[in-house]
Amino acid sequence: VKVSAAEGFSGINRYELKETGAGTEVHMVADYDFDNWAAKLLAPLIMSQAREKFAGDLARLKEKAEAAQ
Repeated sequence: VKVSAAEGFSGINRYELKETGAGTEVHMVADYDFDNWAAKLLAPLIMSQAREKFAGDLARLKEKAEAAQ
């Protein structure tokens, strides 16, 4: 999935699914480019917030998938 923001970064999120004996694991691999000095300065904060959002999104997806079974 390609992502970009007017604040100065763009990148690609890749989602990998792996079947296990207990279900399916989801892993996200992110590769971002920070285009300006402000975005580069804030990169650790941006990445931290992105990880938190992904974790929350994944928890909601898991909840809906389990409820549908």
